[in-house]
Amino acid sequence: PPQPGTSLEVAPDGPDTQIHASAAFDGEAVWVVYNQPEADGSGGFDVWGTRLHCDGSVALAPFSVQVADHGNEIDPEVVVAGDRVYVVWQADTGGDPNLFVYIRSFDRQGRPTTAAEEVLVPRPEGEATVASAWLPKAAALPDSNLLLATSWASPLATRWQVLLQRLGPDGLPALDPDG
Repeated sequence: PPQPGTSLEVAPDGPDTQIHASAAFDGEAVWVVYNQPEADGSGGFDVWGTRLHCDGSVALAPFSVQVADHGNEIDPEVVVAGDRVYVVWQADTGGDPNLFVYIRSFDRQGRPTTAAEEVLVPRPEGEATVASAWLPKAAALPDSNLLLATSWASPLATRWQVLLQRLGPDGLPALDPDG
């Protein structure tokens, strides 16, 4: 096993630039999500993940977390909640609005539990609202769901607001307060 203070390479076969890392322990191994440059050389970033044993050996080889390209996708965060691993991140699409928060969930073996990532769509007063959102932070809830906090440009206000959203085990908003 590595000694305290020893550096471990997260994705030694990946590109030299690997930034914005986040890690979470699932009780057996460590999940790491990070950004690496988009393969097309555009200057943007994509979200990647891997799972490492505590000795640094690979439990799950690096993989692309996202299915689609939404622009410059940065600042991923990984959270383990129950038997799910959630990854949240922000993307600058260059449109209007231009900032969006995405989420994707996996089981502990790294199998996606949704076909693709989902965009967070705030629903103030029950109505879907499209507005810029960024800077997501997530926390596991005792019921294995997830609480997501993000900044968003509510069209009902003239300033950035804090949005809290409870997400269910599939990574989608849990609209029913009981599940």
